[in-house]
Amino acid sequence: MKRKNALIAAASLLLVAVIAVGGTLAYFTDTTAQRDNVFTTGKVDIGIVDVSPAGTVDGKEMVTAVNDNEGKGLGYVDIMPGDLISKTVGATVEEGSQPCYLAIRVTAQAEVPNSQDANINSASVSSQLLDLVAAEIDTDKWIVSRDGDALLCYYKEAVSYTAPAAGETVNPANQVTLFEHFAIPGEAWDNNYAQAGFSLNVSAAAVQQKNLEAPSLTPAANTAAIQLQGLFN
Repeated sequence: MKRKNALIAAASLLLVAVIAVGGTLAYFTDTTAQRDNVFTTGKVDIGIVDVSPAGTVDGKEMVTAVNDNEGKGLGYVDIMPGDLISKTVGATVEEGSQPCYLAIRVTAQAEVPNSQDANINSASVSSQLLDLVAAEIDTDKWIVSRDGDALLCYYKEAVSYTAPAAGETVNPANQVTLFEHFAIPGEAWDNNYAQAGFSLNVSAAAVQQKNLEAPSLTPAANTAAIQLQGLFN
């Protein structure tokens, strides 16, 4: 009888062991390797164009800059009434940049130390210079607005980088040009303007094209225009 009870106890222990093992290995199972998803943001990368190439317009030779002030800006001397100033201003989209919307800001500062006319002063001449520049901008391609003492110009279309053709180092399609020259008034600039000094300051900004509508001044809440304007402030 004791031997029978011992066998029953042993069988019970074996059953418990089988159940315990079965609890670990029951059902068909499988696992997969982990996949690490990586997200990298793009970028917007632009450059400013501010050069003074030699050339003529309608047979008139342009006045070119004599220096670039160590890369800080072009310098012109001995400007005379009636001169045509060579100044190409624009922006480039650099390699690796995502498509973007561009804007260029132009400001003017003038000093007229010999003016005998109260209406010919620093503010009025600065404003006149901006008018001279605005007259040279292609409004089929640019939206031009006056922002206080500055011109704020939005390129109407998105621009993107395109690699140069084989054997070339530059692709002209990667550059947009705001203006290439402007004219100093002739006889309207009399002795009141003698020994005057003025500067045109240019800067460019860009914002991504994706998920934004093209810049527009109507409605005033246009996101691209607001973003671009904010970059200059």
